Amino acid sequence: MLLNLSIIISVQSLISLACLVIVFVIKTLINLSHGVCRSNTCLVGKTVLITGGNAGIGYETVLGLASRGCRIIIASRNNTQKLADNITRYTNNGNVVLKYLDYSSLDSVRRFAQELMEEEKKLDIFINNSGILSSNGNIFTKDGLQLVMQINYFGPFLLLHLLTDLLKKSGSARVVLVSSIAAYFSTMDMEDLNNPYRTSTFKRSTLKEYIVYYNSKACITMASTEFARRWKRFGISVNSLHPGGTNTGIYDNWLQSKFFKGIFKLISLFILKSNHQAAQTTLHLATSYKLRNTTGEYFMDCKSYPIPPLFWSKKFRDKIWLETERLVKLRSDERLD
Repeated sequence: MLLNLSIIISVQSLISLACLVIVFVIKTLINLSHGVCRSNTCLVGKTVLITGGNAGIGYETVLGLASRGCRIIIASRNNTQKLADNITRYTNNGNVVLKYLDYSSLDSVRRFAQELMEEEKKLDIFINNSGILSSNGNIFTKDGLQLVMQINYFGPFLLLHLLTDLLKKSGSARVVLVSSIAAYFSTMDMEDLNNPYRTSTFKRSTLKEYIVYYNSKACITMASTEFARRWKRFGISVNSLHPGGTNTGIYDNWLQSKFFKGIFKLISLFILKSNHQAAQTTLHLATSYKLRNTTGEYFMDCKSYPIPPLFWSKKFRDKIWLETERLVKLRSDERLD
C-alpha cells in the first residue's frame, strides 16, 4: 500500500517537473525570439493616430510613440482623461488627444473622419490596433454587417478611405494594420464575407466565432496589400503584422467563466508575450528608417513573411475589395483608383 502510494507520488512529481521544464523552455524561447524595435527615430512634428490605444498592446504602442515626441491621437470608445494623464506622466509628452470612435457604427466612423479632416493638417502615421475576438453570437449591427467583421475589418476599411487626403498631405505617411497569424487559417470565400457562419461546419458557436475572427484578420491583411498598391504613388506605405500571442483582454468575451479566465491568465504569464513585447513589431513598422520604402508586406517579430496564401490571387482580392466597397456604402468619389 505504502509502496503504491510512493510510486504515485513519484510519478506526479516527475509530471510536475516535466511541466515546469516545458514551460521554462517555452518562455525562454519566446524571450529569445521575439522581435525588438531597434529604431531611434525622432517623431517630433509628426502626427500619429492609433485606434484602440487605451489598453493592452495599443497602450504600450502609444507609450513607445509618445516618448519620441509626436502628437498622438488615441481613438477608442473608452478613453478617459486618466489615460492621457498617465501617458504624459510616463513619457513627458502632453500632446495627447483623445477621440471617440466606434467601429461598430459606420456613422461613427464618418463623424470621426470628418472631425479629423477639419482639425488636422496632415496625418503621418496611422496604426489600426482595435479588434475583438468574439461577439458571443452571430450578431449584426444596424449597418447590416456582422459585428466582428465590422469592428475588425469593415470599419477600418471605410476609415482608411476617408483619411486618404490627410495621409497624402504627409508626403511619407505610414499605415500599420494589426492583423494576426490567424489570417493563415482562414478559408473564406466570397459568400462568407458578411455571413461567416454560413459555411462553418462547427456546431459549437465558440468555434464558429474563431472562424469569423480568422476571416476578419485575413481580410485586414488583404486590405493592407491592396491599399499599398493603390497608395504607392502618393508615398503612403501600408504594412500588416502579427503582434504575437498575449493576454490583452481580447479573450474576455470568449472566456465567460471567471475560473477559466483565471486559468488562462495564469498560463499566459508563462507562454505568452507581454504587451510590451507584442508592441515591438508595430513600433518597428511605424518608425524604422530602414522600412521607409517597404509597403504591402506582412511582418512577425519585426521580420517580413509571405501574406496568407488565400490572398495570393489578385483576382480574388479584387472581388473581396469591390464587395467590401458595396457593404460599407462607399460613395463613388471616395473610391480609390
